[in-house]
Amino acid sequence: MSSRESTSISLPVELYHHILSYFNEFDFQTRQATLVALSSSSKTLRRIAQPYLYTHPRDLDTAERQWKFQLALLAEPHRAILVQSLQLLWLAEGVNSGLLIDIVRSSPHLKSMLLERGEKYRDSNRITLQDVEDLASLLDACSELISFRYTTMLAWTFEDAMHEGDDAINGEVRTARLAQRLNDTRFVSAARRLTELSLHNQAEWIAQALLPFTSSRLQSLCLGPDLSLAFDRNLLCNLAGHSPFLESLRIRSSVRIHDLIQACKAWAPTLRVLQVILVKDDEGLPARITGIFPTMPVLQEFYLGAGCYTTIEAFGAIAQTLAASPIQYFTVRNLQGLVNVDDELAASTQLNNAVCHLVRSCSETLQTLELKRGDSQVGRSVLHACQEARNLVRLLVSPLTDVSPLENVVPSDLDDLLHTCPALSQIPATLLGISSCQELWHERSRSLEKQEEENRKKDQGNWGLGCYSRWSNWSNLACMP
Repeated sequence: MSSRESTSISLPVELYHHILSYFNEFDFQTRQATLVALSSSSKTLRRIAQPYLYTHPRDLDTAERQWKFQLALLAEPHRAILVQSLQLLWLAEGVNSGLLIDIVRSSPHLKSMLLERGEKYRDSNRITLQDVEDLASLLDACSELISFRYTTMLAWTFEDAMHEGDDAINGEVRTARLAQRLNDTRFVSAARRLTELSLHNQAEWIAQALLPFTSSRLQSLCLGPDLSLAFDRNLLCNLAGHSPFLESLRIRSSVRIHDLIQACKAWAPTLRVLQVILVKDDEGLPARITGIFPTMPVLQEFYLGAGCYTTIEAFGAIAQTLAASPIQYFTVRNLQGLVNVDDELAASTQLNNAVCHLVRSCSETLQTLELKRGDSQVGRSVLHACQEARNLVRLLVSPLTDVSPLENVVPSDLDDLLHTCPALSQIPATLLGISSCQELWHERSRSLEKQEEENRKKDQGNWGLGCYSRWSNWSNLACMP
């Protein structure tokens, strides 16, 4: 025992754990850096801090950090048992594939993995048969994996730079031999274990390998931007057939409107989150949202993005259908006028009636109401209805000011919400300009932004690869006696 440890004050182990529990209030980077420093100060603190460090370690975003992390696991094998999540960089050309496979094989209780392909934007985005084999081996080594996220940080290759023998470019399968290689039983086994799957950017080849084989365990699916789903016209309907209990569906790439609606009908009893950015018709052209969404009794978040053209008639039907749902977040970002009707007053009246019905029906749960673009201006009746939504945090709507004296918003319509909705903190500039209590609204907005920034820093999930400075020094931990 060193002289420093022999003369230091010894505290009960329970008290050390109690002290370390306060680190959960730190942002993720500061928390992990502090734990590393404590682990380097004494054997006692190292032993106590290790579960906090290794259960959800910081992202391993370079090959050097991955080697050091693997050495740390080999130096003291009990550390590997602690690991439950990993965030890994997969270098272009697959040069560190073997290292990644060794790391996950050393972590028998790994439950969650983020895999990001490409260190630099201009790295090669070609996928080879060996890459397919390596990913199959990687997933096969994770017998307890239930959450898998894949993304890329790579530039797209244009047609004139492609070669005839390329098996996959931009994540898109180009040869029959690679498509055949995706029919690997290891992909099937991995897909059937998953409860959460998230695929972003150049990930079509992985989508083809996993999505056809998910099971009833799947609860959350996120398909990110730039991910082509053209390989299966009825992807969502087919998915609903073998994964019928989905709770969260976030699609940031284009999807066929018919496929979406039919799948939502199958998932209606369990779906809690529905987020769609862009819908198209059967010919691949932008489609109009119609009011044919099913009743979804447990839905909490409903989001239609800018690529979802929604008429006021369709909005009214949607509001009527979702009125029985415990909606917390409701967003329609491309709201247009009445079909074949130029009467602005008639459009605003129908919109206001629909919004008021939705707000009053969901008044106990509603936290966000966002209507954007086109004819999404609302009158004072909507603001009066919002007084019943006491948990409202965001009201992102534009006010009517020149259509009807009965509906034009006046300052008191907005400022009364300061008293009836104590958590309401975010309103658009168009509403703020009407208020006579602008400084109070600014105070609330600043407080909300500060709290959300603190929450983002605490959440490891918001610290993707390539973000912020790195703290880890696994060589110090591995070499400690």
